[in-house]
Amino acid sequence: MLAKEGRWRHLARLSMVLSLVIFTIVLQGYLTLETKLLVTPNAVREIREAYGDFETVMYDGHTNLTAFGNARGVKGYLNLENVNKMDQDEMQAICTSPLAQPLFMSVILFIWVVTCFQYLRQILSFSYRLAMVPNTHSMKGRGVLKAEKDACGNRTGRHVVIRTTCTVKIAMILFVQVPNFIMNLFLLWLGCRWLIATLGFGEVLLNAIALEFVLNLHVILYTAIVPATMQTNLSSYLIDQPVRSEKPSVANMFGAFCLLFVAILVTFVYVVWLQAVLPDYNWDIAEPCALFMKKAAFIT
Repeated sequence: MLAKEGRWRHLARLSMVLSLVIFTIVLQGYLTLETKLLVTPNAVREIREAYGDFETVMYDGHTNLTAFGNARGVKGYLNLENVNKMDQDEMQAICTSPLAQPLFMSVILFIWVVTCFQYLRQILSFSYRLAMVPNTHSMKGRGVLKAEKDACGNRTGRHVVIRTTCTVKIAMILFVQVPNFIMNLFLLWLGCRWLIATLGFGEVLLNAIALEFVLNLHVILYTAIVPATMQTNLSSYLIDQPVRSEKPSVANMFGAFCLLFVAILVTFVYVVWLQAVLPDYNWDIAEPCALFMKKAAFIT
């Protein structure tokens, strides 16, 4: 009878945790989708219109139209003296766009890319370790868990999952890890797009914090909702490492640091070639804005 009650208690606890995980993924997906539909289109439209007006004035009307109907100046016709013809509020808006300060924008995007890489790496690492755990026919057997011991042979109070069923592996990877991975990739792209489209340097930092809030939502809900005793109990179960030790080599000592260069490369490629916020961007904001800022400081 007690064993039956313990089994039902364990099943109820597991169901609650899985329900919370699924609820979190759905909530994160909803916020990400609504951000794409309600927030970023307005930001993209505003910066496109501001930059199109800037191009029309600064190039004396020598412009072509993009696929979205915004003006783009023809190279060789940029007239810096036309800064004086620009409306001060419009010039202030365009000069506080992230693309006016490429280095600042690149650093913010790099931090965002690294933040997303952190979660993507956790998802891939957990999925790999779970997939490499040996299979078993049932989770009721004694060979499923093993007590963890420290270097002195003493028990640490934690247990390592050394076997699991194919059903558990497929369910966890297919219904939890894969959707989470796809959503994080989408949020990586959406965050880069939103940050580039944001007008105002302070707003860029605020939007970066908002994106981190969505990305970190599962930690917030887990910490706030799950009882402390259940958190302690869940933290005592670990997935076995497929390789516990290996000889030192360049690959295993410095391989993870390659993510730093990958993040730098992703940031550079996105800013220079892949960003579609301002198609056919001429990289011509910095110099006119420097003149405008000097003039504004002199007037002030």
